[in-house]
Amino acid sequence: MPMGAPRTGDRGRASNSPPSGFSLVSGLHETIGRMGAWGAGLYESDKALDVKATVQSLLRLPFDGDQIITYLTQVEPEVQRPESDNYSTCWLVIADRFHRYGLYHKPTYSLAEGIISDGTDIQVMRSLEMSEPNLAKRERELRRLGKRLEIGRASCRE
Repeated sequence: MPMGAPRTGDRGRASNSPPSGFSLVSGLHETIGRMGAWGAGLYESDKALDVKATVQSLLRLPFDGDQIITYLTQVEPEVQRPESDNYSTCWLVIADRFHRYGLYHKPTYSLAEGIISDGTDIQVMRSLEMSEPNLAKRERELRRLGKRLEIGRASCRE
């Protein structure tokens, strides 16, 4: 047997693989509850960091805002599902990334500003049992984002 090759057991299955029907994560959700967010910041969740990385990659390509959004709706399905717990976070991250890269995309900015002004994101975070102090932090951060988006309209390329 070549060095480093997995040994096989009586059924030809590599001995270091779990038996069929066995799951390392079965019951994990019930054991530790919801996972993915660890703080109040815009980028303090798994989904936010995933979307940020995707948007940053797309912004390096010669795409306009519409093309980026079209691609995002294909690879990040939650962007199209307002009932998703991550919907508001996704759009806030997209708007923030567009702003930081100097890309003004009116539909994205308008959606993000609406999410901020109508309190949608805070309501979602509250339903996910974010603590009151963290909700207050999140609200402050979203107000700052809203101001950046408002100010950035004049200095961004369309």
